Amino acid sequence: GGPCGRWYYFKKFDCWAQYAYRINGPYLFHSVLYSEKDTATLRQSSVNNLGRRASHGCVRLSVEDAKWIYNNCPAGTTVKVY
Repeated sequence: GGPCGRWYYFKKFDCWAQYAYRINGPYLFHSVLYSEKDTATLRQSSVNNLGRRASHGCVRLSVEDAKWIYNNCPAGTTVKVY
């Protein structure tokens, strides 16, 4: 695992997220979703679903929290999901 990019594109779902950090395989920590690689295109439904099961396995976070993980957890950081 480790940082994947400031902006990350999900081809299958045609959307973007900020501060993607790979946990393992296809699973990431990442910010709420955007329609384009532009903060003005925030998908409000993504924000509304924070804290609910609304992803395909990733851990969706606020931009601030995703940025903190991206900037403070070096590649290889152990992640335990409960």
